[in-house]
Amino acid sequence: MLDQIEKDFIKEVIKLVDKYSFEKCAYCDPGTLVSIDGMMDFKCISCGRSMTESDYLGEIIKLVYDFIQKTNYDTFK
Repeated sequence: MLDQIEKDFIKEVIKLVDKYSFEKCAYCDPGTLVSIDGMMDFKCISCGRSMTESDYLGEIIKLVYDFIQKTNYDTFK
C-alpha cells in the first residue's frame, strides 16, 4: 500500500513540475496559459485563474501535506 502511495505522490509532484516548466495551469488540464499585463502575468484559458510561481509551490505543499497524512510520515526520525 505504501509503495503505491509513494508512486502516486512522486507522479503528482512530477506532473506539477512539468506544468511549471511548460507554463501550464497548476489547477486544471490542459491548463493553457496566456500572458496578460505585458507578458509578466499569466492566466489560464480553461479555469480563468491567474498563475504565479507561488501557485505551483502551494500545490506541491498540498501534495506533501496529503502524503504525510496518508503515511503518518515522521520527518524527524
